[in-house]
Order: sequence, then C-alpha cells, then structure tokens
Amino acid sequence: MFEKIYCKVKEAESIVIFGHENPDGDCYGSQVGLKEAILATWPKKKVYITGSGLPFLFDRLGKMDLVTEQMIEDSLAFIIDFNIISRSEDKRIKLAKDFVKIDHHISPIDFKEGIEVKDTTSSSSAQLVLEFILESEMKLTKRGAEALFVGLVMDTGRFQFLEKDGRSFKTASELMKYEIEPKTLYDLMYQSEENSIALKGYIYSNYQKTANGLIYLIITKEDRIKYGVSSNEASGLVNLLSGIKGYPIWAFFVELEDKKMRVELRSKSIPVQTIALKFGGGGHANAAGISSCDFSSELINDIISDLDKTLEKGE
Repeated sequence: MFEKIYCKVKEAESIVIFGHENPDGDCYGSQVGLKEAILATWPKKKVYITGSGLPFLFDRLGKMDLVTEQMIEDSLAFIIDFNIISRSEDKRIKLAKDFVKIDHHISPIDFKEGIEVKDTTSSSSAQLVLEFILESEMKLTKRGAEALFVGLVMDTGRFQFLEKDGRSFKTASELMKYEIEPKTLYDLMYQSEENSIALKGYIYSNYQKTANGLIYLIITKEDRIKYGVSSNEASGLVNLLSGIKGYPIWAFFVELEDKKMRVELRSKSIPVQTIALKFGGGGHANAAGISSCDFSSELINDIISDLDKTLEKGE
C-alpha cells in the first residue's frame, strides 16, 4: 500500500513534515514518529517537522524545527494527518514542488498534488505511520514509538473510539516492542494544572442543552484568558461532556484569535461528520470538527440547529 511513498522518501535528500492547524496529539505524534523513523533508516537525510506541535511534550519527544522557505522549496513535503493543503498550519507548504500524504480523514476533494495513502477506517494517522514503517521495513527509535503511541492514544480517546476489528490494540502491541513507557506518557498527556481543573468546573457548570439531546458549550477568548489555557487545551476537554447521560451528541465552540473559532463535534453513534463538512470542516463519523471558521452567533446557531435536527430524526 505504501510502496510509492516509500520510493519518494528513499529518493529525497530533504523532507519537511507538515501538520495541521491547531495540532493535536495524533498530528504531533505522527510528525515526530515519522521523522524518527526516516532518520533512523537514513541517517544522512535532512528531515524537519514544522508547526507549533504540543509544547508540553517537547521535553520528552522533541521540539519542532526552524524551517526556512528555501528548505521547503528544496524538500519533499510530507503531509500528515490532514486532508487538503489549505489546512496546513504552516502556509508556506505551497512553496514545495513535490508532495506525499498519509491521512485517515475523509477529504472533500481529491488530492491531486502528489501521492497519498488515505485510510478512513484507521483510528489515527499515527497507526498508518507505523504501518508504513513496518511494511517498508524501516527502523524506529524508542522516541519515535512513544510519539506514535501518543498519537494513537489521544486520537482514540484512550482507546474509547476504536475500529470494529480492534486494529488499534494491535498497533499498541507493536509499539510496546520498542520498550515504550506508557505510564509516564499518560502522566504527561493527562495530568492537569490547577487552571485546567478550574476550567473543568466552569464547563460542568455552564454547558447548555437542547430538547433533542445535544449538549454544548461556548468558550470565549475571555474565558480562556481567565483560566489561562490555550485554544488547544480548551478544545481538548470536549469529551468531558461525553459522560453526561442522555445526550448522544456534544459540541464545543472555542473562540480563537481574530474573531475565529474552532468547533469540536462528538457523538456516541449518530454521525456528525456530514455537518462538519457542510461548514468547511471534516473528521470522522463520531469525532469531527472545524479547525477555523468565523466566530459568530449566527454560525453557532446554524450548527446547533443542524445537530439538533439530526438528533430529532435519529439519523
């Protein structure tokens, strides 16, 4: 499945690995894991990861690289964990002349810029990166395996959102062979600062609900400043609403900078992906969203209305 991508990577002297806007654990973990595997297999290659990553994991898994425009122009662009070029966090990706992509999201358009492997049945891009490494008989370091484990765990919600065949457990088993340390990784991923705990209290005290079973919360920029959390940290708490009985769909609307917002949609079984796609986002059947759109009451109400109608129909 990965033969053509392997050939491109093998031929390239320099590679820049791009992640998406508002990077999550799967994005950052896949970037680091892929970089570690390429360098372990071909030590003389130049491999860079660009974007903001997840700073709270930098001490364990490594920081992002400083990448110049010339480096991008001279490199193979490796797209990981997002479906179309416009969703790259680093907008200089357009300077690249050659592209490959590994992703697990449904795409609204065909990828015509280069070679892709897309598997929407996979729980995470980190899983696909490991499958690429194993199928291609590439090497992988412990750090790389830990990064991929982070991606797998965070995108499956600690193994709550899985494929029917249990493929993610097989992936975790493979990663354990590299002597990773899950306990200390879990501590890094899920231990909370006091301000985050305070925000959780705010979430539980201020969520709103509809008669048909939607539960949601709007987190403004002022809220984030008050509790000292980033938009990524706030968005990452969306599944706190998953445990409230009787509400099969839950949503977060998180204000970003410049009057933009990030939307997170989750569900137990009813698909929410089509609604995310309608408003310019994407994702998976039960975990979708919009990385950046206008922060407006009208748009929020439109999304809430569509979600509520979906619940009313029971689709």
